[in-house]
Amino acid sequence: MGFATHSLDVLRKFGRSYVLPAQEIQTLLEQNIPLDTLECILDFGAGTLFWSEFFAAKMIKNSSSGGGGVIALDSIYKTYTPPLKYSNITCLWDLDSMKKEPDMFFASDVLHHLNLKAWQNILHNFTSKTRYVVIKDIDATHRFGNFANAMHDLLINGERVRSIYPHDLARDLEELGYHTQYFYIPKLWYPHFLLIAKR
Repeated sequence: MGFATHSLDVLRKFGRSYVLPAQEIQTLLEQNIPLDTLECILDFGAGTLFWSEFFAAKMIKNSSSGGGGVIALDSIYKTYTPPLKYSNITCLWDLDSMKKEPDMFFASDVLHHLNLKAWQNILHNFTSKTRYVVIKDIDATHRFGNFANAMHDLLINGERVRSIYPHDLARDLEELGYHTQYFYIPKLWYPHFLLIAKR
């Protein structure tokens, strides 16, 4: 189980570089969010820790106090804990086991795997402590790219996913008092978007 999961992680990291506009997303995050001021970032659906490691490195590098912490949350961590590259990452498998409220909620390519009710439950648990909500996903308003992504998930993971419309996400977050910024970042046939919400 551990070897197979680790091998899959390596394959995903390799494949990600071809389909994910990671550098563009990292630049937008650094330009729009003062990562060094955050005490806690929740990486929801952290998987291989790709984004958790990015945040952990930035928080250590930019903070004179040694950096804040990243909570990497993923159901896979119930049976598998990936090797930790940074000491300020904590892996959890259950949202209810979180003891600290995050300054930032981050989810990359996760929401299309959640049903709408699960997302609504998460949304309404944000408190005034959660100053930033960052969502990266596939923009369903671009039908071909959204269909291609849905077929990818169906063929690779055997999973049917739901369509994510960023204007719906923005509306939900604005109703909670956030100001939102939308960024469209296509790569190959994938219509990636980044939604940064601040309050």
